[in-house]
Amino acid sequence: WNINIPFNEARLPIVVFNPHSWPACLEVQQQMGGAPNAGSRLVDEAGQDVAFQIVQSETACNGRFRLDFLAELPALGYRTFYWILNSSQPALSYPAVTASETHLENGRFRLEIDPASGCISVLVDKKYGKNILAGLAANPVVIEDTSDTWSHAVIKFDRVAGRFSPTSVRLLEQGPVKSVIRVEYSYQKSSLTQDFALFSKLDRIDVHVTVDWHERHKMLKIRFPTAIDHPQAATETAYSFMVCKGNGDEEPCQAWMDVSGILHGTGMPYGVSILNDAKYSCDIQGCDAGLTVLRSPIYAHHTPYEPDDKM
Repeated sequence: WNINIPFNEARLPIVVFNPHSWPACLEVQQQMGGAPNAGSRLVDEAGQDVAFQIVQSETACNGRFRLDFLAELPALGYRTFYWILNSSQPALSYPAVTASETHLENGRFRLEIDPASGCISVLVDKKYGKNILAGLAANPVVIEDTSDTWSHAVIKFDRVAGRFSPTSVRLLEQGPVKSVIRVEYSYQKSSLTQDFALFSKLDRIDVHVTVDWHERHKMLKIRFPTAIDHPQAATETAYSFMVCKGNGDEEPCQAWMDVSGILHGTGMPYGVSILNDAKYSCDIQGCDAGLTVLRSPIYAHHTPYEPDDKM
């Protein structure tokens, strides 16, 4: 209530908070009603135009859309933006993030998708002019997993059963905020979708993964082989982090895992971090990081009991 927003029926206020103790440029998505038109504008508290993008609504209702924009926010603070549906002044035009059916590029990165595998084949850090990958990345790999819920005495999951194959690669979105390539895959009875997003002003790549899983005695990992020499692996733990052996053992992790060392061919210190919002296990084999996405174990049991394989 301490935020003073004068009532104006022609402007919809959007208050965006930054919970971090540092300034941040953050993506904002706001579900909206109505229909945007040529007179739609997004402005900040000073009335300056802000680049925005209309993306597909998450609902199936008519007359709904998502407003997507990047907000420069102060530490532990907020800013107020205003959506104007019918402005007498047209919105400013901003260039779209460079993209095609198989590549994305901004001022920092160039990303290329291999249509044959559906994986990232090239990820160039333009600051160094080097590909930071040592192989196909964002690679969904199916692993044999005959262990139970607790995986008694199992320290590695490395028996590859197969890989998802791409069924579609297409440019899903392109605009001044971000461009997105969607890759759809299949494996036996299961399907998977990865949306690769590159932003106009953010030095990161977002990957949104959706899985419809119908496999038995299997695990899904997504692998990221990096071009890091003399790698040292680390993962986040509660209130801290731990350095991993990097020998392929399954390791606990929370929101991130990291491989740091020397970027191949440069002699420069470099690191690649993989952040996630819902997974708690990974493995790192040298410079190859694998995020454990899901498992389909049978049920929990204690040795020496042997479960029925038909279950």
